[in-house]
Amino acid sequence: MIDFAETIAPAGDVSSMSADDRNALVILKRWAAIPLFLNADVTICLISENQIELNPSIVQHPAFLRLGSRCRLCDRLEFIRSQLKNQELPAGSEVNDETWRSWERA
Repeated sequence: MIDFAETIAPAGDVSSMSADDRNALVILKRWAAIPLFLNADVTICLISENQIELNPSIVQHPAFLRLGSRCRLCDRLEFIRSQLKNQELPAGSEVNDETWRSWERA
């Protein structure tokens, strides 16, 4: 999970972005196409307060799924729990029920 994703892939024209911002944008797009990630069902969550603050090439990329504000945190928690019934997370994963409950209270 990448919180404050707008700091990693900020909105704006690529030509006016810093080299670091352009590099981060390219890395995110490459991750979306890596066969190893696709076959392993890897999910990377970019979390932003406002979608407008994210680079349009990320928001409109076909490999990215947007979970708008209509998707409540309790719905997300239910989805995670249903997925964990089928497949446990690897050892050392920081995602768990308590993590999501703390976000719900925030």
